[in-house]
Amino acid sequence: MDSESTLEVRKLIQPYSEVQNSQRLSNDAQQNSRETLRLSNTQAAELVERLYGFKVESVRRLGSYGDYNFHVKVSGVGQADHHGFVLKVMNADDSQDDEQIAAQTAMMMFLESRGFQVQRLQQDRWGNVMSLQPLRREETGRQFSTHHNVRLMTYLPGILARDVTFDSPSFLAAGVYMARIHQALKDFNHPGLHRPSFKWNLRNLPAIRKYLHTLDSEEDQKMVKTVLDGFIDKVLSRLDALPQGPTHADFNISNILAREEVRNSEGEYQICGL
Repeated sequence: MDSESTLEVRKLIQPYSEVQNSQRLSNDAQQNSRETLRLSNTQAAELVERLYGFKVESVRRLGSYGDYNFHVKVSGVGQADHHGFVLKVMNADDSQDDEQIAAQTAMMMFLESRGFQVQRLQQDRWGNVMSLQPLRREETGRQFSTHHNVRLMTYLPGILARDVTFDSPSFLAAGVYMARIHQALKDFNHPGLHRPSFKWNLRNLPAIRKYLHTLDSEEDQKMVKTVLDGFIDKVLSRLDALPQGPTHADFNISNILAREEVRNSEGEYQICGL
């Protein structure tokens, strides 16, 4: 990423860090928020109208692993190829990790600038691509206010890959698409990607040893220990000399979009977005 693009990304995401530091709640207040927050379609519409100034026409809840996603259609957007927006409200726990969110956001903007079909972030009324918003929840009869990262992104049309049947050419095309992403990401870097304590960091793989007792089979425990020993000896000892960089570590059928392309009277599915 060139210096001008880096400065632009930082300009867009920096205000969130400042707000996050001033509004951080105690860990106790944030506990279990993803299970107890109930965000309705009406609340989602109110967020979009208040933060982004759009007039909402319809809201549809989307599936999500741990966040709150909504497909929002608004009036006043004239592009023929506009399919609405996705309102993404992160769970309160993950919303505290401002460096990781900033890295994700910067990576999306970077890939979009390289021609990949990714969601385009919408600036709010104040020129920010994300903000931290207080939302009310109830637990054991008590009211709490937890803060959640909010972003609005363009909605990408397509079919979730889990809902189609891929043939061999489609799998090959998916692999090529993934390779193109990783090739492009060689030019991307962000401070939020460098997290030594992150448990998915390969340097922390030896920590798995303390969980070996959860395997019922002694044979399985021995196998995992052998792999760990080999990794420490063959890889970890020379990790600094190996190529390193960001990757899309969750490229699976629930996270990629496909479209059908007809060739020689036969349908073939291609990856069309992340």
